Amino acid sequence: MISKKDQTRKSKTIVNQTAKQTMFGGFLHIEHVAGHTNNR
Repeated sequence: MISKKDQTRKSKTIVNQTAKQTMFGGFLHIEHVAGHTNNR
């Protein structure tokens, strides 16, 4: 059995990882768009 505390900690970690990935993905997308604008 996983204790309630461990479960909460695990889901928090997953949420943090997802948020980081989303931010990173958004950053890459902005860089990508900026690169295209500069090339024109």
